[in-house]
Amino acid sequence: MANIDSHAPGTFCWIELNTTDQAAAKRFYSSLFGWMPRDTPMGPDEFYTMFELDGRAAAAGFTMRAEQRAQGVPPHWGIYIEVENADAAAAQDTPLADGNILVSETTGSYISEYTQTGSLVWTAHVAIGYPSDPQQLGPNLYMCADYSNPGGIVEFNRAGQILYQYRATAGINRLNQPSLAELLPSGVFMVNDDYRDRMAAIDPTTQALVWDYGVPDVPGTAPGLLSIPDGFDILNPDGSTPTHPQTG
Repeated sequence: MANIDSHAPGTFCWIELNTTDQAAAKRFYSSLFGWMPRDTPMGPDEFYTMFELDGRAAAAGFTMRAEQRAQGVPPHWGIYIEVENADAAAAQDTPLADGNILVSETTGSYISEYTQTGSLVWTAHVAIGYPSDPQQLGPNLYMCADYSNPGGIVEFNRAGQILYQYRATAGINRLNQPSLAELLPSGVFMVNDDYRDRMAAIDPTTQALVWDYGVPDVPGTAPGLLSIPDGFDILNPDGSTPTHPQTG
């Protein structure tokens, strides 16, 4: 059997077993595939099993956490996908009010919701270049920035259907790789326009630029200037965050 030393981005690259009986799993897969288990301690009374074949790592396994068993999570294989840049590919995640997590996967342009135990709730392909920092607006309504040039702001549903889009291709309204957009209580979009070195507020109805901070395309650290702003939050006078009440 040929050895595989590298994996193309977007292909499966690793498998990892989360099991309720690690000892039985080692016996079973050793007899089935000829894998040699090698244990490495990873905490009190815990160890990580690396399955080797012909001296090379083939898979791994570990014992499921007690809290996962209590929630009824079944034993399962975790599948890993190769990416060119981990920070960029699994770029952003947003905690939701029910404790779930909204994740943007830039390889393939998918947005997915997961439970805290890693179970997939839903996933959708959104036809934009680079989905960044998704936010939930309603029961089946979400938004995210398109970290492209020209960049955009989109609203979509769980089927991946784009319901609204802002995208200016030229002039002062053009966005260049915006990484975060949010809908403010006032009804306007706030966006950090990373590579135009500014924050911008956009009226979604008229698509007009109604406010910005920073001089477009002039990076700096002096008052009135920004340099590749990467994220923001809105604070009420009492310090609370109206766009993220569940995380404060």
